[in-house]
Amino acid sequence: EVGNPLRLLVVGRFHWVKGYEYLLDALFILKKKHFSFKLTLVAQGDLPEEVLFQLNQLHLHQDVNLINGLPYESILDQMKHQDVLILPCP
Repeated sequence: EVGNPLRLLVVGRFHWVKGYEYLLDALFILKKKHFSFKLTLVAQGDLPEEVLFQLNQLHLHQDVNLINGLPYESILDQMKHQDVLILPCP
């Protein structure tokens, strides 16, 4: 773990086909290897119970900031402050 954490941004809607569970599994692997990151997840709609469960089960709740929707201009502003943009798609 060297320097500042990698800042990750995910923008998308909460839907099972988006594969958020795979992203969380990958972040768990990074965390086990002591890789420093902070994920901001911006999505419309209610957070699925499965995602909440997985965040807690993998002890990622300190590393993930959940935001329920943002206007387009705010998302663009968020992008300026991140290192990586992740766009989940089916």
